Amino acid sequence: MAWAWNSSVADRKAGVQRLAQLTERAEALTPGSGAYVNEANPWTEDWKEAWWGGNYERLLAVKKRYDPDGLLKCWRCVGFEEEDEKEEPFACFGLSE
Repeated sequence: MAWAWNSSVADRKAGVQRLAQLTERAEALTPGSGAYVNEANPWTEDWKEAWWGGNYERLLAVKKRYDPDGLLKCWRCVGFEEEDEKEEPFACFGLSE
């Protein structure tokens, strides 16, 4: 999904909604199959299960071992928590409208 650099916020939101709809359709074709994080809907509700499955807890333990202070954080990566959505730089994702 792409839009022009000078597109309106409304156009960008419409594009994101369309992308989410297309992703949901694709996921419905193969339920339980998972997705690559960079190809998945970034607003997937059960993202830990959908993206990491049964590996999440083991990956979280490794993350805590090598990054105990949570310095390395990205959107819904291993170690990301729901309360992180309200903090900068993630507030720009617009989940708390």
